[in-house]
Amino acid sequence: MTDFFYSRHLACNRYSKSVSSKVFKLHLTHQQRLITICKHGDAREQSYFPNLQLGQCLNKLNVSKEPDLMEEVILVDSDDNVLGTMEKMEAHRKGVLHRAFSILIFNSAGELLLQKRSKEKYHSGGLWTNACCSHPTPNESMDESVRKRLQYEMGIELHPTFADTFRYKAPLDNELTEHELDHVYVGHFDGTPDVNPEEVEDWKFVDIEDLRKAVKNHPEEYTAWFKLMMDHPVLKEKV
Repeated sequence: MTDFFYSRHLACNRYSKSVSSKVFKLHLTHQQRLITICKHGDAREQSYFPNLQLGQCLNKLNVSKEPDLMEEVILVDSDDNVLGTMEKMEAHRKGVLHRAFSILIFNSAGELLLQKRSKEKYHSGGLWTNACCSHPTPNESMDESVRKRLQYEMGIELHPTFADTFRYKAPLDNELTEHELDHVYVGHFDGTPDVNPEEVEDWKFVDIEDLRKAVKNHPEEYTAWFKLMMDHPVLKEKV
C-alpha cells in the first residue's frame, strides 16, 4: 500500500514539473485523480491516505487550490433548462451548450473594467476581456457563483445584478469550443482591483467608445465572447 502511494506520488511530481499548467488542465492525469479522491473520498481508494485533507494533497502535489479544478459545468437547452452536468474540459472539447456568466463592471465615469487573462489559462490566455467570466457550480446559486468568482479573480467584493442572457458558439485555441448560454451581470466599482495573478495578468478601466475602436482595429487581442458582447444593449446604452 505504501509503495503504491509512493509510486503515484513520484509520478505526479514528475508530471507536474514537466508540463505547464495549461497542458496540465487539458489532460486527466494521476495527479488530477489523486486530487479528485482528496476532494470526494473515492470509496475504493480513500484508505490509501485516509487522513490527508485536500490542502495537504494539493501541497504535496505542488498544484494550485484553484476553485474550478476538475469543475463540472451545468448543461442546458436553449431555454436554460438544466439537462445535467459534464466535466468542464469535456464540455469544451465537445462544444456542448452549458450555463455561464459574464460580469460587466463600470466606474462612476462610465468606463468599463477589463482584465487581461493570464497566459496560463486553458484557453484565450493573454487576451483582454470583461471584468470576470466563468461557470456557476451545480451546488450553488448563480448569484453566489458570480460574487465568489469576482472576488477570487479581481479581489472585488460586490453583488452584481442580473441584466440579460445571450447564447453563442465560438471556436477557441487548444482545439476547444465555447458554447454558452451566458448570463450577463452588471456592477459598479470605483476602487482598485486586487487581482489574482494566477488568473489575471493586467487590468484597466476604458472608455467604451475608445474600446470599440480598439476591438475593431485589433480584434485578435480580445476574447471571442467579449467581441460579441460589444453589441450587447448594456454596452450600447453607454455610448
